[in-house]
Amino acid sequence: MYRQSLAIYEKLGLEEGMANQYSNLGVVYQQRGDLEQAEAMHSHSLAIEEELGLKESMASTYVNLVDVYPTRGDLKRAQKGTGHIKLFQNHD
Repeated sequence: MYRQSLAIYEKLGLEEGMANQYSNLGVVYQQRGDLEQAEAMHSHSLAIEEELGLKESMASTYVNLVDVYPTRGDLKRAQKGTGHIKLFQNHD
Protein backbone atom coordinates (compact mmCIF):
# COMPACT_ATOMS: atom_id res chain seq x y z
CA MET A 1 0.00 0.00 0.00
CA TYR A 2 2.75 2.47 0.92
CA ARG A 3 4.51 1.91 -2.41
CA GLN A 4 1.28 2.54 -4.29
CA SER A 5 0.66 5.70 -2.30
CA LEU A 6 4.24 6.79 -2.93
CA ALA A 7 3.78 6.30 -6.68
CA ILE A 8 0.66 8.47 -6.62
CA TYR A 9 2.35 11.23 -4.62
CA GLU A 10 5.34 11.11 -6.99
CA LYS A 11 3.10 11.33 -10.04
CA LEU A 12 1.29 14.34 -8.53
CA GLY A 13 4.54 15.95 -7.34
CA LEU A 14 3.33 16.09 -3.72
CA GLU A 15 6.63 16.03 -1.88
CA GLU A 16 5.24 16.10 1.67
CA GLY A 17 3.19 12.98 0.91
CA MET A 18 6.25 11.37 -0.64
CA ALA A 19 8.26 12.06 2.52
CA ASN A 20 5.53 10.46 4.65
CA GLN A 21 5.45 7.34 2.53
CA TYR A 22 9.23 6.98 2.51
CA SER A 23 9.13 7.19 6.29
CA ASN A 24 6.34 4.60 6.46
CA LEU A 25 8.34 2.29 4.21
CA GLY A 26 11.35 2.79 6.46
CA VAL A 27 9.34 1.58 9.45
CA VAL A 28 8.14 -1.46 7.50
CA TYR A 29 11.68 -2.37 6.43
CA GLN A 30 12.88 -1.88 9.99
CA GLN A 31 10.19 -4.21 11.32
CA ARG A 32 11.25 -6.80 8.73
CA GLY A 33 14.87 -6.51 9.80
CA ASP A 34 16.08 -4.93 6.54
CA LEU A 35 17.98 -2.14 8.26
CA GLU A 36 19.85 -1.01 5.15
CA GLN A 37 16.59 -0.34 3.31
CA ALA A 38 15.04 1.17 6.45
CA GLU A 39 17.89 3.65 6.70
CA ALA A 40 17.67 4.45 2.99
CA MET A 41 13.93 5.15 3.18
CA HIS A 42 14.23 7.29 6.32
CA SER A 43 17.17 9.19 4.82
CA HIS A 44 15.20 9.89 1.65
CA SER A 45 12.28 11.10 3.76
CA LEU A 46 14.58 13.34 5.78
CA ALA A 47 16.08 14.91 2.66
CA ILE A 48 12.64 15.92 1.41
CA GLU A 49 11.58 17.17 4.84
CA GLU A 50 14.72 19.29 5.13
CA GLU A 51 14.13 20.75 1.67
CA LEU A 52 10.54 21.65 2.59
CA GLY A 53 11.40 22.85 6.11
CA LEU A 54 9.08 20.32 7.78
CA LYS A 55 10.61 20.46 11.26
CA GLU A 56 8.09 18.23 13.04
CA SER A 57 8.44 15.57 10.37
CA MET A 58 12.22 15.88 10.50
CA ALA A 59 12.19 15.28 14.25
CA SER A 60 10.06 12.17 13.78
CA THR A 61 12.35 10.87 11.05
CA TYR A 62 15.41 11.42 13.24
CA VAL A 63 13.70 9.32 15.92
CA ASN A 64 13.21 6.55 13.36
CA LEU A 65 16.85 6.77 12.25
CA VAL A 66 18.08 6.76 15.86
CA ASP A 67 16.22 3.46 16.24
CA VAL A 68 17.94 2.00 13.17
CA TYR A 69 21.55 3.11 13.79
CA PRO A 70 22.36 1.22 17.00
CA THR A 71 20.81 -1.96 15.64
CA ARG A 72 23.23 -1.62 12.73
CA GLY A 73 26.04 -1.06 15.23
CA ASP A 74 26.46 2.62 14.33
CA LEU A 75 26.41 4.22 17.76
CA LYS A 76 28.17 7.38 16.57
CA ARG A 77 25.37 8.20 14.12
CA ALA A 78 22.75 7.28 16.73
CA GLN A 79 24.30 9.80 19.11
CA LYS A 80 24.41 12.45 16.39
CA GLY A 81 20.74 11.80 15.57
CA THR A 82 19.82 12.11 19.23
CA GLY A 83 21.52 15.50 19.22
CA HIS A 84 19.35 16.60 16.31
CA ILE A 85 16.22 15.53 18.18
CA LYS A 86 17.27 17.56 21.22
CA LEU A 87 17.74 20.62 19.03
CA PHE A 88 14.13 20.33 17.86
CA GLN A 89 12.93 19.97 21.45
CA ASN A 90 14.86 23.06 22.57
CA HIS A 91 13.57 25.31 19.77
CA ASP A 92 9.82 24.97 20.33
